[in-house]
Amino acid sequence: MPSGYLPLSLDSSDSSTSKVFENGGVLIVHRETGEYTYQFGPSGLKGLLHTKYAVFCSLFASIGGMTFGYDQGVISNILVMRDFMHRFPLSPFQTGLLTAVLELGALFGALEAGIFADKYSRRSSIILASGQLQCIY
Repeated sequence: MPSGYLPLSLDSSDSSTSKVFENGGVLIVHRETGEYTYQFGPSGLKGLLHTKYAVFCSLFASIGGMTFGYDQGVISNILVMRDFMHRFPLSPFQTGLLTAVLELGALFGALEAGIFADKYSRRSSIILASGQLQCIY
């Protein structure tokens, strides 16, 4: 038997078959479509709060969205400041381009960070990113 093979019961009267694992997870295979679902713990909000690790990961991931929203708020306030408008008289097109460059820079930075972390290491990508932030500020 191959190492990744999972034997399931072959009762043809059921439309799906399931297997409960030692860690509490449940694998359900639907015979008609060949699709499967895997569930570990309860679903919904109870499932999120099931483990501290899942709570930590979801809170940590939400920090990125909050900081990006904060940056958007900062640039929108800077664009309407009298001092900024006096020093940099921008047309509406240039103002939109400045905002779009912020969005595109965040998009390409996020995409490249994953590729860089896969190619070199997560540690190297974090060191590079923190070095870039030190140069900016």
